Parts: sequence; C-alpha cells; structure tokens
Amino acid sequence: MTIKKEYLKEDPKEKKYPVSHLTTDFGAPVPNNQNSMTAGTRVPLLMQDVWLIEKLANLNRENIPERRMHAKGSGTFGTFTVTNDITKYSKAKIFEKMSKKTEMFARLTTVAGERGAADAERDVRGFVLKFSNIFANNAEGFNHLISWLRNKS
Repeated sequence: MTIKKEYLKEDPKEKKYPVSHLTTDFGAPVPNNQNSMTAGTRVPLLMQDVWLIEKLANLNRENIPERRMHAKGSGTFGTFTVTNDITKYSKAKIFEKMSKKTEMFARLTTVAGERGAADAERDVRGFVLKFSNIFANNAEGFNHLISWLRNKS
C-alpha cells in the first residue's frame, strides 16, 4: 500500500475530520462509525469490519426481551404408551404398535400470561407435545373454552 507524500507532509495538529471519542472494546479508536466495509457497491458486508461486528454483538447482548406469547408455563418429560390401536386414524410410526413406548415432553402454557401473572386468569391455554423419535413429531393445540368477553349480568 502506498501512502501519498502530501499526507505525510500534513501537519498532524490540523484536523480535517472530527475526532471520534469512540473506541472498541480493546481501546482502539474507531475511525468511522457511520459506514460499513463492503467489497463494492450493492454487495454484502465484509466480516473483516471489526467495528460493525462488535456493534452488532453488543446490540444483540444488550437486552434479552421478555417472551411475549406462551411465556408462563410448565412442562415435564415422560413416556407415551400406545394403549389402543389407532392406526386407522394416523400413520405415524409412534402409533404403529400396541404397547409401544416413546419418550416425550409436554408443556402447558397460558398464552398471554406475563411473569408474575396469576394462573387463574381468564386466558387461552396452550399445550405442546414433543415426541422423541427419528421423525421429531410435534403436536400442538389450544384450548378456547373461555369467553373473551366478560358477561356483566
């Protein structure tokens, strides 16, 4: 890389660009906070842009947002055992034989309940069943047995 002689002759006290007080996590000054390094126009960003990667990493780690839907719930691990012949209803491998046992996980949740909300609130309930097999079958469902409008009479 060649350095122009005019640049070397310039007085270092003369400031052409505003001084940035930003530094990286290692204390190195940040020369440009507004632009990212690319390989040209309309091409992806370069991974060698250390400042951009550091800014994105700090942004992603800054705040872990609270989970909005199905935040409050409880779950358990267990075993699902086929007790009746249901091959006429489903062709899934986990239901193919009587007395076949499959490891599973069940989670029961309230849909809009936040952290600290009461369990007895009028809210839609949800559940998920995750079966541990080579096909990774999931069964999800909602319970809509509550009324969305409260009857004042």
